[in-house]
Amino acid sequence: MPRGVVFLGTCALGRPAAFAVAKLFGAENADTVRRWEALYAAELAFRRVYLVMTLVWGITLLAESAIRIPLIYLLPTDVMVGLSSILLTGTIGLLALWSSWYGRRGEQAARRLPSGPKTVGIP
Repeated sequence: MPRGVVFLGTCALGRPAAFAVAKLFGAENADTVRRWEALYAAELAFRRVYLVMTLVWGITLLAESAIRIPLIYLLPTDVMVGLSSILLTGTIGLLALWSSWYGRRGEQAARRLPSGPKTVGIP
């Protein structure tokens, strides 16, 4: 099963994978995790950040897989073995950079939120 399908599936289940990954790798401490979980529960704009991130990862990984399929048939096996690694590593690297930027943007918007659960504009 393509990796992108897994990301999109977490969106369909209502728990985007990007939020779990952000808590695991992006939260400085347990207080940050608790604050993010409270924001996720209360703020539509905060949830949207992680939904968008997960959708972008899912769609991009599916596109990378779709590009790889014809290349498998068009290029020699030894070339494709190396190119396949470069494609995946490059795709994940670019997605990680974009996610870092977009996530920081969402975190900055969350810091400006009032403490009450109000819906705010998109960061």
